[in-house]
Amino acid sequence: MLTAGHNVGPGESTQLLVRFFDESEAEATVLALGQTPEDDIALLTIAEGGLPVGDFAPVRFAVVDRTATRNVTGCWAVGFPRYKETDGVGSRTPRRRDSEHLEGVIPPGADLRRGLLGLRVTSAPEPVASAGTGRSPWQGISGTLVFAHDAPASSRAIGVITEHHTPEGPSSLTVVPVTRVSAIGVDGVSRVWDLLDVPDPAALPRLPAVPTSQGPYGTAAPGSGARSNLKRFLADFGGRKAELARLSRMLRRSSGHGSTIIVVYGMGGVGKTSIANHLGHLLADDFRHARVFVELGGTGTAVVPVAAAIQQIFDAFGIPESEIPQSPGQREELLQSLYRVGPTLLIIDNATAVDQVEALLPKEPGPTAVIITSRSSLPNLDGVRRVPLRPMERDEALATLAGLIEDEGLLEDRANALRIVELVGGLPLALRLVGALMSGPAMQGRPLSVLARRLEDKDRLLSHLDNEERGVRASLDISYQTLPDGTAACFRALGLVPGMTFTADLVAAAAGADVATADAHITGLLNAQLLETAPQDVDRYRVHDLVRLYARQKAAETDPAPVRDRTVMNIVNWYVEASRISLAPPSSPHRPSPAALAWFGAEDLNVMAVLAAARDAGAWNAVGALAEGLRPLLWYQRRWEELAGTEQGAVDAANHRQDPEAALNALIQLTEARRKSGSPETTVALYERAVEIAHTMGDPSLEGWVLTHYGDMFCDLGRADDALDRYSAAETMFNSSGTAGDLVWLSAHYIDAYRQFGRPEEAVAVAQHTLPLAQSQAEAVWVHWHVALAQADRGRYDEAEQSLLFSVAYHRTISDHAGLAHMLLLLGEVRAEAGRTGPAREALNEALTLAEEVNVPRMVRQITEDLERLREGRPLRSAISHTSDL
Repeated sequence: MLTAGHNVGPGESTQLLVRFFDESEAEATVLALGQTPEDDIALLTIAEGGLPVGDFAPVRFAVVDRTATRNVTGCWAVGFPRYKETDGVGSRTPRRRDSEHLEGVIPPGADLRRGLLGLRVTSAPEPVASAGTGRSPWQGISGTLVFAHDAPASSRAIGVITEHHTPEGPSSLTVVPVTRVSAIGVDGVSRVWDLLDVPDPAALPRLPAVPTSQGPYGTAAPGSGARSNLKRFLADFGGRKAELARLSRMLRRSSGHGSTIIVVYGMGGVGKTSIANHLGHLLADDFRHARVFVELGGTGTAVVPVAAAIQQIFDAFGIPESEIPQSPGQREELLQSLYRVGPTLLIIDNATAVDQVEALLPKEPGPTAVIITSRSSLPNLDGVRRVPLRPMERDEALATLAGLIEDEGLLEDRANALRIVELVGGLPLALRLVGALMSGPAMQGRPLSVLARRLEDKDRLLSHLDNEERGVRASLDISYQTLPDGTAACFRALGLVPGMTFTADLVAAAAGADVATADAHITGLLNAQLLETAPQDVDRYRVHDLVRLYARQKAAETDPAPVRDRTVMNIVNWYVEASRISLAPPSSPHRPSPAALAWFGAEDLNVMAVLAAARDAGAWNAVGALAEGLRPLLWYQRRWEELAGTEQGAVDAANHRQDPEAALNALIQLTEARRKSGSPETTVALYERAVEIAHTMGDPSLEGWVLTHYGDMFCDLGRADDALDRYSAAETMFNSSGTAGDLVWLSAHYIDAYRQFGRPEEAVAVAQHTLPLAQSQAEAVWVHWHVALAQADRGRYDEAEQSLLFSVAYHRTISDHAGLAHMLLLLGEVRAEAGRTGPAREALNEALTLAEEVNVPRMVRQITEDLERLREGRPLRSAISHTSDL
């Protein structure tokens, strides 16, 4: 309920009562209240069940255009003034005064500085009983809502009366515009308007409106009067709240003040026609002279001639054929005269080219606004505003689906509803077809899970989204059939790209074209709305899921199998070459270069999908090469599950190529990935096979390397004797090869094992024996940080910190941010165990920054948990005891 703020402000009882015309009363609560005369307005809520019995028509609002020079006419208000007056002196019986009905006009140019309105009433109050009392029968009229029936469709509320100035005679009442509710706030401005059922206050109609009988240029025309040939209003139109608000603002600015032309463009099935038609219905009060819908033939490849389109406009205005001139010049003048008469909305639907629409547009400023829908942005059409329309986001699509499915109980299965929204990619046409499916006899009464399972079948998904009258495939056919042969072939090739987004270089590779030709194809596909730029990265492109599926099916229908196979291999080989960035300097096996990490950040999902495609195609050389390129990247980012999948592919590839050395390397990488992802028990057979291969190759150092990893696995399983047996066998192999570096590397595994099994003294002894063998700073660091943990186990925190500081300094020197983050994590935990909270927090905060920078999620989680426990004074779940996981 809206009323004047001073009616409920300071001095009034906090227990508010609202009295209705039938004498009933209800309790009310203040939601928002203005504090100044300019904001003398209040928003109340009435207790549930307090409204009188009867129907209440919804109130619609409008804004007074303060730049207008004509009065807002037809203003009225009905209220019950002086509601506190009693029957006489000393009486407590309230006088039941009757209502007052006031009429008048509002001059928009008055009270501009204060931002208030003045309702100049055309009637006067009845005379008071005695002159000079300063009282008026209208006293207490404040709080009454003022309406204007300037719009013939319905009256709209424009403000609240807050003050009556003159006791007798024709008077002016002060009115606070309804837009001032934005200033009083309640959980944010948008919340106030939501309570008043106004989606976008900026898009409210502006009064006074341009008269319909004669335009602002004094030009009358035949056919004047309210005309509309819009398509049927769809009560279940859902979503598009932001787009509707934006378009409404743009169109209402032009209503009566200039010609706005808007091109709404987007892919087939995205709902361009629907939103334009819906706007036409919503803006009926703003475009009261005419709302004209012109169909240019977008339902097929045939194009409606310009003359036929103009005839549609004449028909919509009701111009008799006998009054339509035969001369082209006179016909054009008649068309333009129709646009000058009054507020008109012209919707030109399914345009494909500029020459289709140019002759239909207003030639001069006036009260006609235009919406053009097209799959193209019509870049050569000058002087227009362009609004892209894209598939709906998840929540909006879900709400739209809820409105289309007649059985509300179905949407209690949110998981399957979301899956359906995901499968159709938020495309409004597809959502509407899903709604029709669920409401039809074949699916009626069946759960959403049944339809979700059907749509999961990608081979039949588009068939489920087609019926005899319309479908997603038919909509996409229109765009596809306009493509030149080369661009169409490129489009079909993109249907075979496994990834989500891609660059122009990949488009060129897939199409077997040079980059310049690929750029031309990309432009054509963008204009046809079969391709779009990726969000937040204008150098990458993406294809909607349903469009990708359509392209793949067109490829199967059009291109022979050898052509499709060649396209897939073009894509795979492009990724093979691109992934080599992780192997080329300055990358190293354990530290990819920043350029390699940046490439992987953009391509990780795609290259993993391409790897799967290469395996499916049996392209084993490519599988092995991709695994080799991905290995350092996945290791660096500790993405163990993905690494396991990649290395399984590498093992299969090596076996198919009969390459024992590659098979051995991949087996060890696979076992390490499974161990670190928490499945060490699955690796025993893999290690046995690896030891067998290494032994047949006759390389002691290699066999020792395999045995060391085998011992690590037994540590994971808590089998100390088995682990130490494998390390001892590995030591024998390394001694026989005479390589000191191998023994240094093995020592860290001994140290970790002894620590794990509660034997820190033996761990320190191993370190003291091995450190003299280190032949480089890197080898010394390897021993130092492992022995630091053993020293911490013994409570020798100073020695542990010094060893870790040595390791921290080394990783800073070589700019290894992942290694540095690991060392700082261990340093922070050692300091925390020693009770040095401040220095511990300092080390952990730096570690967290670095771990986030290099994208190591598991380490980020560990450090975040450590910092939280440190803040709360709880013991750390120390990474020291499970450092290999990180």
